[in-house]
Amino acid sequence: MAALLALAMIGRWVIMPALVEEERQLAVSELDRIERSLAQGQQSLLAHTRDWAHWDDSFGFVHDRHEAYSAANFSRDMFTEMNYQAMLFFRADGSLHWAAGIDPDSGRYTSCPGTADDCRWTLRVVTALQSALEQVPEEGMSLVITSPWPALVGVNRILPTSRTGPSAGWLAKVRLLDAQMEATLSEQTGLTILLDTLSMVSTEENTASLPPGSSRLEYTSDGEIAASRFLPSHQSDNMLWLSTRIPRDSFRARLQTFHYGLIWTGGLLLLVIIIVMFLLERMVLAPLRRFSRFTQLLHQSHSDRDIPAALQQRSDEIGTLSRDFQALLTYQRGQAAKLLELSRQDPLTGLANRRLYDERFSEAMCAEPSDNPKLSVLMLDIDHFKLYNDHYGHPTGDVCLMRLAACMEACLGGRGYLVARTGGEEFSALLPGTTLEDAVELGETLRAAILELALPHAASPTAQVVTASIGAATYGDSLSTPSDIMSAADQALYQAKASGRNRVVAHCPQALTRPVT
Repeated sequence: MAALLALAMIGRWVIMPALVEEERQLAVSELDRIERSLAQGQQSLLAHTRDWAHWDDSFGFVHDRHEAYSAANFSRDMFTEMNYQAMLFFRADGSLHWAAGIDPDSGRYTSCPGTADDCRWTLRVVTALQSALEQVPEEGMSLVITSPWPALVGVNRILPTSRTGPSAGWLAKVRLLDAQMEATLSEQTGLTILLDTLSMVSTEENTASLPPGSSRLEYTSDGEIAASRFLPSHQSDNMLWLSTRIPRDSFRARLQTFHYGLIWTGGLLLLVIIIVMFLLERMVLAPLRRFSRFTQLLHQSHSDRDIPAALQQRSDEIGTLSRDFQALLTYQRGQAAKLLELSRQDPLTGLANRRLYDERFSEAMCAEPSDNPKLSVLMLDIDHFKLYNDHYGHPTGDVCLMRLAACMEACLGGRGYLVARTGGEEFSALLPGTTLEDAVELGETLRAAILELALPHAASPTAQVVTASIGAATYGDSLSTPSDIMSAADQALYQAKASGRNRVVAHCPQALTRPVT
């Protein structure tokens, strides 16, 4: 009896606390994993917000210089595909310039200046964000709001593509923490996840005293752990409540195994204790310490190493946890790589975007010999593309852009030159190692290739097919920076338009500089 009592006491005061603590740590790590997935969603939203905010068209839109901006860029389909609830453009004084999105209550898509009339549903979220605008740093800020609905918000200062000069205001993108977000997080983590708001005024005193970020674990009657965590929000009177249920199958299986051992090994107590402690160290504690050391190293050094293969090859719960953690780690790295790719590529045409073009331009300027640099650019604009969109519709206009992008890539990309979409219907090509004459010849080749496509354009005053105007400029004494060269190419493009379009014009200092639409 004394031996059985000793074994029972060991089980009660040694084994059970270790199993319970392991289970609690697992529950907390699952909450951490869910929170990391939510943080990835915030970073993704902030990256998309930054791309829109650091765009010349957005900068001009807030300054009332792009009247067609909203019609060209906003639509119900865009908000639905990107899972945005609203986009809010604030002026530099904090007032709302434009609101667009889908009303969560009515499901109706609206796009209008300010919060009047159809966009009145955005008033409460606009009010909630205006107090935080001045605190937004240069790299942007992610917020969690709980009123009028729980949502993620990405806020960024609106700047030109070059990111220079004073800000024109702020852009905020809102993504609801709704059933769709819960389903996405559940798919990523394999757990059933609930997101809700918790009022700090009306909640119970013992709950309200919990600091944001603290975890709460409760054992339910159906054999699961109800794990929850309170996340801070931008509104101090509310918190975001994150909850999930974690099965206790692993804990119950180990407990049952221990009870059987207690019944059948009473006469062999010493041997059982030695075996149990050996197996516990070998099968549980040592792998967990190894796993813990890996996670600490990963957190401290942000290395690209994978979880040790020995842990992933295990067939027990530690192996399952290791494989799941490795899968999440791989997914996170893949998402980071995708975000980097999206930030450097135009999503419609697959060409480089303005950011990558500017980076390669600067690199090319540094790479060219300083004593005799050869570097030219082409700037291309589709003639009367607005009339094309008005006549054939924007979906056909997108197809036209993709066809022209493929044509440009075939003409120039195959020769090692970089082609980028730098505006709505504006494209640029970087031509290192070329003179102005070479650039004009390449421009003529490209213009002829576009004509050969014979894309119908019945609304064009220039021709019955899609044509393009091209401006060319090269490095010179008065054009020594990327900005100077691009401005010169832009002036040449304007001269090409003013001269009747469907032509290539080389930059001349006396050329027409007033824009031609």
